[in-house]
Amino acid sequence: IVEGNRPFLVEIQALTAKSYFGYPKRTASGYDLNRLNLLIAIIEKRAGVDLSTHDVYLNIVGGIKVRENAVDLAVAMSIISAVKNQPIASSTAIFGELGLSGEVRSVPNLEKRVEEAVRLGFATLLLPRLTKGANIKSKVKVVRRLKLLEGQVRGLQKMVENDMYCIDVITQTSAVKQGLSNVEDMLLENHLDHCVHHQMQS
Repeated sequence: IVEGNRPFLVEIQALTAKSYFGYPKRTASGYDLNRLNLLIAIIEKRAGVDLSTHDVYLNIVGGIKVRENAVDLAVAMSIISAVKNQPIASSTAIFGELGLSGEVRSVPNLEKRVEEAVRLGFATLLLPRLTKGANIKSKVKVVRRLKLLEGQVRGLQKMVENDMYCIDVITQTSAVKQGLSNVEDMLLENHLDHCVHHQMQS
């Protein structure tokens, strides 16, 4: 979610249990109950997951109150994960708004959310389909590659400080140079695919 100009991630937990009453129970902590009921209806209608015989409990970890629709997709997936007993990997970050027809809509400050998720080390991002001209996927790849290069440079520094064998140091520098060359290729490809392409169209 985004508070002011700062994005930060929240953990969403869901639990489903078989209901023994005529009307299944829906409980939400830190989340709007009406929105939860709406998302359950979307899940049943559009995803074909029957929740009519299950109680649904939703919790935003840490006592945080979430008021934005950017967590719709995460809430829906956590509920489906709970009812199917298939956990979502802890290295996955999810955000997106759900429409009544089941489509995943974009959310404000999408790039900031992606950058924060990458910075925190999330390996998989589930997000809305990118709009025309967006280059978020390329940006994520470049940031990941630069993080790897950062680690290689630190290792190179330690090798020099520890007076390692010169050939080993040179081998490491060659690997760093190759990594930077790959980043340069990725940036050039992104520039041609997005910036130049859209300038030509306009």
